[in-house]
Amino acid sequence: MPGLLAALLAASGCSSMTPVSAEVSFHPDDAVLARTKRLAVLDFSGPSATPVRSWHKISIIRDTEGGLILSGHIRNELMRTGLYEIVERGELKRILEEHDLQLTELADPAKAREIGRLARAEAVVVGEVFSYDTGMRFGICCWALQAAIRCVDVETGSVLWSCAISRGLANGHDDPAVAQVSAHEARGIAEQIQRRLTEAAGP
Repeated sequence: MPGLLAALLAASGCSSMTPVSAEVSFHPDDAVLARTKRLAVLDFSGPSATPVRSWHKISIIRDTEGGLILSGHIRNELMRTGLYEIVERGELKRILEEHDLQLTELADPAKAREIGRLARAEAVVVGEVFSYDTGMRFGICCWALQAAIRCVDVETGSVLWSCAISRGLANGHDDPAVAQVSAHEARGIAEQIQRRLTEAAGP
């Protein structure tokens, strides 16, 4: 029985392991990182819609707006660093409409870079959210957040930085909701970028 329960919790994304913030990997050339000043954060795709998953005393619901929420947090936190001029989301939306492009097409790197060029950005941040889940496990709240994010140079297609988020926890009532975890992860990612670029700039 314990083995079955562990398998169900792993499938639901509600593990009891301590969450760890995403670790950002950077392009090795500091000069390449430093030259990016105008950034477009595109709405992240996913997670795909799935039915409510339910087992005995375990129920998980996926929020299909998770990509939009996480990309909003990333956009706000990168703007807060003061490192970049961030293209307004309204401007990106207008460009998508004018060129008859759908959000689902932005998973194509060439399309994402095209949007960046149209927005006069030097790089675009794209991402995919795989899990943005909340639920109950034996009467206790649980959540899961899994995503992959990367920043791509518009002209060269080089990845300037990238990271993966993989967090899940069975919570007590005082622990954070998935939206708070999303905001915390975004803040941690922005702080790592700020640290690296500050170090690259030197004294």
